[in-house]
Amino acid sequence: MHFRDVHYLPVLRAGLTPFGVEYHLDNYLRHKKNVTCIEIRYGDRTFYNSWGGAGILVEKIYHNESLSLDLNINVWNQPGLKLGKDQTDLIGTGPGGAFSVRGFFDIRKPGLSSSLVLELGYKSTGYLDGYELDVAPIIMAGITL
Repeated sequence: MHFRDVHYLPVLRAGLTPFGVEYHLDNYLRHKKNVTCIEIRYGDRTFYNSWGGAGILVEKIYHNESLSLDLNINVWNQPGLKLGKDQTDLIGTGPGGAFSVRGFFDIRKPGLSSSLVLELGYKSTGYLDGYELDVAPIIMAGITL
């Protein structure tokens, strides 16, 4: 769907978490060459009461010939996760959040389209796909091909 010069694509999907099934509504918005995804997550209430979260990923908040930056922000409210025998080992109860900036540095070689990737940020205690469960700085590096 499109509204003037903004294109919109909603995506419904389900994900698995330590608390059970989580339903996602991903809202992709594209304006010119910039893409933004606004995600709303809602947790299944079989084992826990209300839980879920929201996030926004803004691609190419800055870009030039060899560098582009993405911004990622997530917030959530989750039940505690019991990792040990003692109930005091409960972690991650309540609200939390994460933010990061991901940079793509183009590698210019004939016949090769790739980038070095560096992500830096911070995350509170809680579950977020692909990240440390406990409170931690976000430091990831990689390469795209």
